[in-house]
Amino acid sequence: MRLFRLLILCTLLSGLNVRLLSLNVVYGISSTEIAESIKSKQKELNSLNEEKIKIQQQKLIIQESINLASSELDRLTNEIKILEEEIKLVELEFKKLEYESAILEYRRSELEVLSHKNSVYSYKDWRSRSPDANFFLIRRNQKLDQIKKDKYFDEMSELIQSDADRTFRELAVVYSSQQEILQKKNEIEKSRERIASRKKELENLLADLKPKKDRYSNILNDISKNIEKLSGDISFLTEEQKKAIARESQILSNNNNQSNGSNPPLSQASGDFYFRGRGRDIYQGHGVGMSQWGAHGMALAGFNYEQILKFYYTGVEISLSQQQSIPVQGYGVLSLEDYVAGQAEVPSKACGNEDQVLSNPSKYILDDPNNIWDCWPEEAIKAQVIAFRTYGLNYVNRNGRPICTDAYCQVFRGDKKTLWAAEETAGLVLTYNGEIIEALYSSDNNQGFGTANNDTVFVNFAGDGIPYPYLRAVNDSLYSTKTGYTDWIYNTSRYTLSSIYEMLSFAVYDSRSNLGISSLKTYISSVLSNSTSIKSLRFERDPSMRVKKVYIEFDDGVRTLGGYWFKYVWNSWQYALGRNDFIYSLTFDLVS
Repeated sequence: MRLFRLLILCTLLSGLNVRLLSLNVVYGISSTEIAESIKSKQKELNSLNEEKIKIQQQKLIIQESINLASSELDRLTNEIKILEEEIKLVELEFKKLEYESAILEYRRSELEVLSHKNSVYSYKDWRSRSPDANFFLIRRNQKLDQIKKDKYFDEMSELIQSDADRTFRELAVVYSSQQEILQKKNEIEKSRERIASRKKELENLLADLKPKKDRYSNILNDISKNIEKLSGDISFLTEEQKKAIARESQILSNNNNQSNGSNPPLSQASGDFYFRGRGRDIYQGHGVGMSQWGAHGMALAGFNYEQILKFYYTGVEISLSQQQSIPVQGYGVLSLEDYVAGQAEVPSKACGNEDQVLSNPSKYILDDPNNIWDCWPEEAIKAQVIAFRTYGLNYVNRNGRPICTDAYCQVFRGDKKTLWAAEETAGLVLTYNGEIIEALYSSDNNQGFGTANNDTVFVNFAGDGIPYPYLRAVNDSLYSTKTGYTDWIYNTSRYTLSSIYEMLSFAVYDSRSNLGISSLKTYISSVLSNSTSIKSLRFERDPSMRVKKVYIEFDDGVRTLGGYWFKYVWNSWQYALGRNDFIYSLTFDLVS
């Protein structure tokens, strides 16, 4: 204890001229100035911490790019970017340590000044109140020197020991922290060298890859152009197909010569084959996505709207849309739920019992067994309004224009009779990988084997389409409510392969053909090429048994025509010749 006290006083006093000999006190800076300096450095340190968070976020973004990189070149480029961000972090950490070191130095000075003041105050206090002070400090007697010294040390150390203990402990912590910072600086310097070395290594690899990239750039550009051309063609032909569907509807809608299920070929003339089919597209719809009558049947079987939608749209999620309004042709911008409430695709009222009708007449109505259209199961209506909302938002976002209100988009009548369903499903839309889907639906999508793949129905002239993962064929035969055309069977007269060649030639060269689509005529001309005859026909089908593509084997090779376009050309040919021998659906076969 005495040794400790001696140590304290040795640092405090030298001939009553009080100085701290062992500490580097910044006497030119006041305590207030030191406190302000610490505050300033701490603010800069906080700013660096915010910058660090931003760099870490940028690293995460670049890391995601690495995960999605489609080539080694992209991967290396992004890895170098990651290292550049890591170098920024290292520099930031080094700068942070500099600030922390400065704060510690200011804190050390602050403690030294405090220690100095405490010592002086303790000494003055002792002088003012100790009865022995004058005896120790004024009277000089060699014999009493040692006794005075011991007594002085004992009394002074008792006064200042507690302050000294605390001050020296804090100084020890500061010193230890400064040593840790020095060690961290050394580690950061090594890390910086290691990262820089790795960055140099990757840059060399990248330099080796770039000439290869340049060498193949023309090929990549050609591939990219071809992909863009294919996408453009598909998009363009979708519009062409709408024109074809409209024209074909005029051709086929008034022809009711065929009755359900029993007709033999119209002509018994000799021929190698005839076409036999099932269903009637212009009344049933395109067959892709949700079947409205399928939803009707599933709801009657006890399925809820979520089960119905996830059955028809493969792999989708039901999410909450952030969009609250939608531009509607002829109506301006409507709230999203007002738009949904005005749907006219299915009945607006749900079938209910007497209690339900009395308690909620805006939603329920008693079912008239003689009227299939007066009301529907409520889960089927809710499935429809979610598909309706989804399709509408997808349409305006994709096309950048208001949605139309007829069957070319989806039927909207402007009232709010389905408000109950809009409110019960408010904001719900169908998404795939976080994106709102193109929720296609039509009336009765089942012609024996369920719904169609979208790339079976919506194809270019050659029969190629872009498959959407959520618009895959599903077989709803077990549940779907049957309509008058679900099992409607039709046959054509007998024909030969030369008749098919005649049909194609007629489409290109005969002024009566009136296909209405010049680009289709150009494509058929390329199909005919220099051939003189057809050797065989072969069909490619999807799981719904609809014909996706027709393979036509000519004497000089095989060419393809989309199943829809084969049907359209056939029906245009029949109509131009004044015959009613039509192919009514994509579910058709060639029967020998």
